[in-house]
Amino acid sequence: MKVWEFDTELRAESINEEAEKSWQWYQEHVGNRAIPKVEFLFTAVEYFEHFLEAYGEPCTVHWKISKVWGNISYNCIVDGPEIDPIGQYDDDTWYSRYFMRNYEKGARYHYDRKRHQNHIQFEAPLKPKKRSMIRQILLAFLLAVAVFFVLRLFPETVKDMALNGIITPVFNKITVMIAGMATPLVFLSVIGGIVGVGSSTKVGQIGGKFVSNMMVCYGFTATVLSAVAVMFYGLSSVSSGGDAGAVGELVKLVLDMMPNNLFECFVNDNALQVIVLAIFIGDVLLLMGDKAAGLHSAVESLEGLVNKMMTLLCKLLPAVVFLGVLRILFMDISETARLAKTAVAFVLCAIAIEIFVMIRFRVITGASPFKLFKVQIPTTMMNLATSSQVGTMPENMRCLKEDVGVDEKLLNFCLPLGIVTYMPNGAAFLGLVGWGIADLSGVPINGLSLVKIAVISVVVAIAAPPIPGSAFAVMPIIFSTCSIPLTYYSLAIILGTVLGYFLPVLNGYALQLETIITAYKLGQIDMEKFAKFKAGSGEK
Repeated sequence: MKVWEFDTELRAESINEEAEKSWQWYQEHVGNRAIPKVEFLFTAVEYFEHFLEAYGEPCTVHWKISKVWGNISYNCIVDGPEIDPIGQYDDDTWYSRYFMRNYEKGARYHYDRKRHQNHIQFEAPLKPKKRSMIRQILLAFLLAVAVFFVLRLFPETVKDMALNGIITPVFNKITVMIAGMATPLVFLSVIGGIVGVGSSTKVGQIGGKFVSNMMVCYGFTATVLSAVAVMFYGLSSVSSGGDAGAVGELVKLVLDMMPNNLFECFVNDNALQVIVLAIFIGDVLLLMGDKAAGLHSAVESLEGLVNKMMTLLCKLLPAVVFLGVLRILFMDISETARLAKTAVAFVLCAIAIEIFVMIRFRVITGASPFKLFKVQIPTTMMNLATSSQVGTMPENMRCLKEDVGVDEKLLNFCLPLGIVTYMPNGAAFLGLVGWGIADLSGVPINGLSLVKIAVISVVVAIAAPPIPGSAFAVMPIIFSTCSIPLTYYSLAIILGTVLGYFLPVLNGYALQLETIITAYKLGQIDMEKFAKFKAGSGEK
């Protein structure tokens, strides 16, 4: 372990200079895992500004920086009043807390008061290691095929021992562990999201408008998802009892959404009841206000704990693919080609969603959505190359602020929130993969199941945390809704690896359009810049 210690005196006029020095030190010691300079400077300046706001000017910061196994941890010691510089829930700094709480690079922030001094600890943001989840899954798939052909050379007794003695029990254990974490993960994410959005009046106003815009898109997504799924896969009969039976099952569906108590829905793994309970608890915590401050903190801590546990479990996904593919190869793969229909169905849904958002943008603002696409081609290509929206966020913010005229404070809130919660194409992906595998496995889907899948796909897409593999981690909830055996879980991961690669590009472009729509409706946009953008002079 290496340790560096030094002091920095922060002043308003020297913030940019100190951020530049920090970047040079960071780049030197991190190497090829350094994030883009613009993103680092954006974060560093934000931190330094919060330090000055909390402790006054000049602010002397004693840095103790340690490097262990390539990870760099910053420990700051600052004299002054007992204030958490990042954790203040006021109008100006709440978005920072939300941003840091939800991103992998900021999830390790910690504040403490020791010996009359403020101790702030956080880890340096780093690019993911080159062994990405997609590459690991592909390698696992290829390795499973190779092992399958090798095992075919052995006697039947050896193959049977490998399949039933090792592959099947290990696969079942891992998938049950992941499935068991999915429900509490969504439960806590829904509560945390409700509590977070309502923590500030001003942020609540912006968030309310932005979330209402998102829900319009999600409503369309659920509709087009259902229509495309029915067109490709059809429906089994709703009931055998005629209209009265259908009405009775519809009433039963509504009643079944209401949990009998706080625990039964978890025991029975009823996803709809868990979501309804989470919404109810989140709303009650908002109504309690400051009286529930301790519960707010507890929910946030539990959410972070479950996210961390799920992050660790997601590292097992390549093993799930390896074992699952082996099981399928030993059984029968003649029907898996039918999953190609799911890919075509998803493409149709994605096109419909993007066109819908573009039309809304055109109708509401009067501007051409293609102008924004032309300006954002470099970041779009980066999204495609990295399969992530996080790295391109600073450039997206710069573009929307300087080229389009969106207010900076609205951007600081809407883009981080949107990256976490705005996943319409993700909802279409989850629903269609569930539907396709239900069709493959012979599980009948009726009209009521259609409603369940559409609703849960949207909620799970919103609640899934921004961690690698989270979409795969919450897939068991869709499986449970459709009564799909977890035997087919590996197929969902393989299909999702192909389709999910394009989600950041699709969701990122739609998110930018939705952000401009929100700013336009709230009047938080520089109309002079926006007029130039509409006329085309904002293009580069």
